[in-house]
Amino acid sequence: MRPSLRHHLLRGALVAFLALDLLGLVALLYDQLFSVETPYLWVMSGVMVLAALPMLTKLADYLLAPPGEGGIGTFSGGKIP
Repeated sequence: MRPSLRHHLLRGALVAFLALDLLGLVALLYDQLFSVETPYLWVMSGVMVLAALPMLTKLADYLLAPPGEGGIGTFSGGKIP
């Protein structure tokens, strides 16, 4: 698999998982705070997730960026003093 294709698949999967997690969180918050009916609950949650999608893609890019570009670095395996 080419590295660019792998990166796009990883990024797309990460954005999808983040969006699903955010959808569940927003639905739970709406349910607990406002006691909204179920169909409206999911519609409002979906609209909020769609509005946050650009932020989620930037978050996925940050998390998948190489360590030299400001992303999260991996453990090098050295001994911690």
